[in-house]
Amino acid sequence: MDRAPALDERRLTEALTEGSVNLLRDYIERGWDVNRPLRGNYPLNFVDSLDVMRFLISAGADVNLGIRNRTPLLLNSDHGNETLVMVLLKSKANPNLAYTGKDRQDFLYGTTPLMRAAAQGHVNVVKRLLSGGADVNAVDEREHNALWHATDSKNLALIKMLIEAGSKLTDDVLFWPVYNGDEKTTEYLIRHGANANVTYRKFEPRDLFPAKETLLGYAIRSIGEFDYPPTIALQLLRGGANPNVRWLNRPPVNLAAFNGFTEIARALIKAGADIEARDSSGNTALGEAAAQGHVSVTKLLVSAGAKVNVRGRRGKTPIDVAREEGHLEVAKILERAKGKPR
Repeated sequence: MDRAPALDERRLTEALTEGSVNLLRDYIERGWDVNRPLRGNYPLNFVDSLDVMRFLISAGADVNLGIRNRTPLLLNSDHGNETLVMVLLKSKANPNLAYTGKDRQDFLYGTTPLMRAAAQGHVNVVKRLLSGGADVNAVDEREHNALWHATDSKNLALIKMLIEAGSKLTDDVLFWPVYNGDEKTTEYLIRHGANANVTYRKFEPRDLFPAKETLLGYAIRSIGEFDYPPTIALQLLRGGANPNVRWLNRPPVNLAAFNGFTEIARALIKAGADIEARDSSGNTALGEAAAQGHVSVTKLLVSAGAKVNVRGRRGKTPIDVAREEGHLEVAKILERAKGKPR
């Protein structure tokens, strides 16, 4: 055979992406190596066509080649190309080859095809990968498995599938459901033993949370933003979330009182919240409720035994603050409580 011709890489790339089997056959007959890198990738990674995929594999293309293990299976799992995933698996593609790049431009180090399919919510691709031997408990550099990635999809059927396949619940598996206000997934995972007391870590996606922010604190402070449901905080408390772990140095009950979340405050008190806990400014939950004029929360705290004479910011009592802010009904409630023996 003659020496392989100089490649017109642009034309060859077009043949791969546009599905021109005849042109590819011509190149192969003239000595083109189907396993030779092309424009920073291997030929199979350019392919979207079933016919071209089968042709190249029959011509000897290695289905497990990929720069830093950015393999055809990883890419097609990410894109949800079920048919191509099936062909690759039948051709002995390794479903557990993990990405080894450390630039984080495409994927995290350790990312597997199953993680990408799960993250994108490609249920049928996940099924194919699991049937093909994908390790459901493989983790990436941040110790996240496919289940953790799936929780961002809000696809409860997919989440159930992974758990039924033997997936472990990573310590921070509630990260996405709580962030997204996903009530069904949060409830399901808590029933299956998810940890309601983890804190967010600095390296979580897109730096969405301050370091060490709690699930409960985030859920309480998010109520009402973009229709975020109060149910999430209640679910976390039922799941054993500690009602006294501070959120950015604010006790959860103080946060609920400040915002007038009576139902949340009641649940926190029932769970054992310290109603006399002070924030960094020295305010108690009652002081917060009084300052904002929240009648219902004020009544709740008084009935729970909150002290009405305790001094907070600037040495003011809740009664002082209520009067200054013009919250007369709250001031009256506190004055009546002050006159009663405690």
